[in-house]
Amino acid sequence: MIKILSKIHEARWIDDMYENEYLYFNPLLGFRRNTNDPSRRNDPRELNLANWQINHNSKIELMKDQEKSLPLTLKSGTIVEYPLQAKINCCSLHWIRLRKSEVPDSLDKRLFDLGNRILIIHDIQGFLRSLVKSLEELGIKHDRGCVDYYDPNSFNGVLSPFHKDQEFSFQREYLILLYSNGSEPIRITIPGLKDFSKVLDMKSYESLRVSPVHSED
Repeated sequence: MIKILSKIHEARWIDDMYENEYLYFNPLLGFRRNTNDPSRRNDPRELNLANWQINHNSKIELMKDQEKSLPLTLKSGTIVEYPLQAKINCCSLHWIRLRKSEVPDSLDKRLFDLGNRILIIHDIQGFLRSLVKSLEELGIKHDRGCVDYYDPNSFNGVLSPFHKDQEFSFQREYLILLYSNGSEPIRITIPGLKDFSKVLDMKSYESLRVSPVHSED
């Protein structure tokens, strides 16, 4: 079993990113939109800083203009903290677990709502080296890693941008976060992307397998 990265979107976007060797990073705060979203890209809990469970008769104090107001007593519920602004841009990738003779266990029919084309990044190390080099040349700091999915009805503690509601766990996300202006989309050139990747129709996802390579003597 091996893991590879991928990007799922509509054909016009995937084809353009591949042909022109770049990735598109949207402002992360924009994904908090709580609107009708059949593709399930948006998460109203995106960028929450903390998720606190309120126990029986917990006491809290509300703040207004940096001053404490009257205390409240709550019987149950959840309190979340979130930023009013966050200067972070994000590119969300999907990781796939490939097996020799089985359908990838990362396959979920809901993934097809994200787009009809998939960019398969088969050389992850080459891709990351090119990405980091481009970001260093631009002076942009970044973080990257897999998303940790949590249950907002039971999780109690501090969150990071790499936490997401377990409702979206089928997406198996690998995030690349850029600490930049955060208010406008950013296009980052990935030299050599064509060498590191291949473009397929999403209908090919189910047929992906690991095939051993035999060298000729």
